[in-house]
Amino acid sequence: MTGTASWETLQTLYLDGRVAATLCGPPCETFSEARFTEAPDADTHWPRPLRSADRLFGLEGLTMKELKQCSVGSSFFLQCIWVLCIHIVYGGCYVAEHPALPFDVTRPSIWSSPIVQLLLQLPGLHLHHVAQYRWGAEAVKPTGLLTWATPFFPRDLYDKALDGAAKPTTVAIGTDEHGRFRTSRHKEYPGPVCTAIANTFARQFCRVVQAGWRVLLHQFSLPRKSGSLLRRLRVRLSGPMHSGFLIFKISNSTHANVRQGNRPFRSLK
Repeated sequence: MTGTASWETLQTLYLDGRVAATLCGPPCETFSEARFTEAPDADTHWPRPLRSADRLFGLEGLTMKELKQCSVGSSFFLQCIWVLCIHIVYGGCYVAEHPALPFDVTRPSIWSSPIVQLLLQLPGLHLHHVAQYRWGAEAVKPTGLLTWATPFFPRDLYDKALDGAAKPTTVAIGTDEHGRFRTSRHKEYPGPVCTAIANTFARQFCRVVQAGWRVLLHQFSLPRKSGSLLRRLRVRLSGPMHSGFLIFKISNSTHANVRQGNRPFRSLK
């Protein structure tokens, strides 16, 4: 959580350019498409929509409990954006996971938010959409993956896809025969999804070590005006946030003398 000694330490490491990669994912509970499914009958207690594309941080008329739910999800989302900006300016790889863009453009998604759409104009930042059943999920589970400085991400991800995976017919929205929400059993990643994402980082680290920091990271250097933009964003996004990151580290016998934006990215000793 923000304000703890552990998060202060992480912030220092991020701002010093000492974090090689980040995997993060803001909770989807308050963004979920499941909230737009009609209740089976009028007497059923049913979660209602809390956000929309136009009111991404919360609809009007929410209860205090619903406002707190939105606050947690929004804080995680903004923290993920803050860390992305740090990686863009100071160096390192980044992957963020969240449900895929909805077909209905009026529904909420972090991927359609103005800040993400602005950042997607930068070279090296890409939004990929995949179906998790290709890696063993029991439902199709459309997923968005936002990546930075991982140019071979799709190839490395699909390298670990399961052979012969058939598209499931299982529905992941609504309730099952016992009245339990189907979304609950699909919250965790299947093991092969974790393996595939880890593979994208591992393969990229190998390429970086083999090619040398200077050669590879130079591909993702930003124009001066972009660095200035991201420094302003860093100030705007430095409010209350929550931590929840998986940090990958790599070793190198020497410090890399590579400039990403206005700050050198230094490999971990």
